[in-house]
Amino acid sequence: MRRAPVLLLLATGCNGIPVQQADVGTGTSLGDEAASSSSDDVGSLDDGSTETTTGSENGGETTATEDTSGPPPDLGELGEPMPPRYSDEAQARGIDHIHDALYHPFATPGQAWADIDRDGFLDVFLTDQHHPNRVFMGGPDGHFSEPSWAAQVALADRLSSGAVFVDYDNDGWPDLYVLAFGANTLLRNLGGDGFVDVSAQAGIADPG
Repeated sequence: MRRAPVLLLLATGCNGIPVQQADVGTGTSLGDEAASSSSDDVGSLDDGSTETTTGSENGGETTATEDTSGPPPDLGELGEPMPPRYSDEAQARGIDHIHDALYHPFATPGQAWADIDRDGFLDVFLTDQHHPNRVFMGGPDGHFSEPSWAAQVALADRLSSGAVFVDYDNDGWPDLYVLAFGANTLLRNLGGDGFVDVSAQAGIADPG
């Protein structure tokens, strides 16, 4: 039987290396050698490094060796204390509040964070059971200072515990709700320039 004519199809990659040659008549690949010469051979060396051999169109080879040997990173020994990750910056940053609990066995201070005046820097409100509550406004340099209206949130006549900021009237300004041993207090934000007690107006002036 007479064989059909052989048709060679040559596809060239963007780097000029033949990708495949095929004998359509017989189904035999004629580009196996060329294709294998254009692939990358990766092998591991005895010293732990990795060797990569890259073929080229003219038969040359380029070999690159990556050194992956050496000891693993030191993660410390089991049972050793972790290095310190935090440091006390409160005093240095202007927050000089010291919580003085009246009932030491179970009392804890409350804190709430929000951008009270919407200047882009977080502010913090701190409760106290034995002394007035404190508020500190954050600044661009990472330091805090007490505002002129701090007495409006002091609530010195009650034992405050927890606190949370929430925009209860949806005006875009964070309002302050303070929990206490007794009546809780809802303070409405006056456009970033202080607060006013609206507990009775909001219907939450519970006796505690």
